[in-house]
Amino acid sequence: MTDSLRPNLEVGGNLELQLTMITALPERLTVGGSLDLRDTGITALPEDLKVGGGLFLSGSEITTLPEGLSVGRGLYLSGTKITALPKGLCVGGNLRLRDTDIAVLPGGLRVGGNLDLRGSAVTALPEGLSVGGYLILRDTKITELPENLNVGAGILGGPKPPSKSIVATVVRALRPSAWL
Repeated sequence: MTDSLRPNLEVGGNLELQLTMITALPERLTVGGSLDLRDTGITALPEDLKVGGGLFLSGSEITTLPEGLSVGRGLYLSGTKITALPKGLCVGGNLRLRDTDIAVLPGGLRVGGNLDLRGSAVTALPEGLSVGGYLILRDTKITELPENLNVGAGILGGPKPPSKSIVATVVRALRPSAWL
């Protein structure tokens, strides 16, 4: 049994390493589908990782994400030790930060699907945030929304009672052309 994968590996479909003995990913790894690293001993992602589908990291030992990471579908970080998101992060689908210690989102973050912040340490949203689906703010400490927030589907949750700032921004955020 091996604990590593060969360099320059290209997988056209999904690569499911959940509960395997693999401890490291090779440089120049390309996965056309989803990459499942849940509950693995892998501690780092290669700088040049390309994932066309979803990237599942819940329960993994990974503590940082490489700068410029692009994930074609969802990025699932719930239950990870990751405390920051890298500059240039692009997520084509959902970004789940539920119950993470991530406190700051990078400016200009673009999420094609839903952005789930439930139970996260995020206390403010960055300028230029663009969410194609729902922005989920339940169980967060967010009290204001930035002026140039773009949300495609709607905002769920938020502080109780909602502040005037959030109510005013929600109306601007729901413009249909915001994601185009």
